[in-house]
Amino acid sequence: PEPTPEPTPEPTPEPTPEPTPEPEEIEEIAATGNDTSNFFVASAILVLFGAFLCIGSLVIKKRRMRQIN
Repeated sequence: PEPTPEPTPEPTPEPTPEPTPEPEEIEEIAATGNDTSNFFVASAILVLFGAFLCIGSLVIKKRRMRQIN
C-alpha cells in the first residue's frame, strides 16, 4: 500500500507588531490599564498618522503643480 501524504498545515499569518507609542502615551496606557482605552489610544494614533500622511501627500502634490506651472 502506498503511504498517504500528510496534509500540509496552512501557514499562520504572523501578527503585525504594533507601533511603539511615545513615552507619554505609554504612561497614559499604564495609568488606565483598560483594554478598551488601549484600543482607543491605538486607533487614535492610527487615525492621526493616516491624516498626517494624507496632508503630507496633498502638500507634495501642490508643490509639484507649482513647479510645473
